[in-house]
Amino acid sequence: MAAICPPLPSSSSACWSPRRATVSSSPTRDGGSATGPRETSSPSGRSPPEGRPDPSSAPTGPDCYTAARDEPAGGASFRPTRHERQVLDVAEPATPIDVHDPPRSCETLVRIRALVREYTVGPQTVRALDAIDLDLDRREFLAVVGVSGSGKSTLLQLLGALDTPTSGTISFEGRDLIGMDATLYRRRSVGFVFQSFHLIPSLTARENVALALTFQGRYGAERERLAQASLERVGLADRAGHRPSQLSGGEQQRVAIARATVHRPPLILADEPTGNLDRASAQNVLDLLEQLRTEGATIVMVTHDEAAARQHASRCVRLAGGRVESDERLR
Repeated sequence: MAAICPPLPSSSSACWSPRRATVSSSPTRDGGSATGPRETSSPSGRSPPEGRPDPSSAPTGPDCYTAARDEPAGGASFRPTRHERQVLDVAEPATPIDVHDPPRSCETLVRIRALVREYTVGPQTVRALDAIDLDLDRREFLAVVGVSGSGKSTLLQLLGALDTPTSGTISFEGRDLIGMDATLYRRRSVGFVFQSFHLIPSLTARENVALALTFQGRYGAERERLAQASLERVGLADRAGHRPSQLSGGEQQRVAIARATVHRPPLILADEPTGNLDRASAQNVLDLLEQLRTEGATIVMVTHDEAAARQHASRCVRLAGGRVESDERLR
């Protein structure tokens, strides 16, 4: 799945922001050189301390992003590559916003009507989704199952604003997704969990999670506190200082979930989150997703493991040929 509206109300936030390093699920780094620190100035005319961007003066433009690092590693700021920004969705700096969810009155979070997605392959037109109608309530754990090519991943991409429909509508919190800023929607309202973990190999677990808050203007002690709390929520507080190569596959996926949910998004999209895990690790990840649902998140999980889906999800939708074949409430 590819990594990843006028501005949304500041009900939630989402931002992934890489430091200068290879974005990969493996510990291998590319041979690129790190970019030096970018100087910033505060409104008072004084420069902020080295390695610490001035939170009152956000950078502008797609190539002016630096991720500050407070740990003793030279104190330099780094600029992510264009590829890293595309994979981790940091196309623009975000305005600092509250990471705590305010109360919401509407029970329906997502509403899909007559959704169609067609692709042109040579002289043929392939209809990946065919007139899908679906409502998704808050605190719902929806498992989407079906054979390969049934439209599962296409549906997830459309829900995450990683693709646009050919026709039909998707509304989020009562607003048409097509008319919203896609970057802000993904950053503030969606947490993505992929089959591949997309952790930055040179950073610790806590640093990987903390970088999700950097481009929201959160630095220093506050950022570290929120990152540590997110790791505690997934049961990895004692592994916060370990790098991805020092973690098991299941632990890496839990770090990825901590990063995806550190800003408490109302919607979590999981694409085969247990596909690379052994049975025990997969069970832990599914238990964690179920826990996040009880804490208030709405989860849409694409999976081939229907038995596991039925064990944990509150609802199971089966797709076949781009259509909803069955829609079953499980609990």
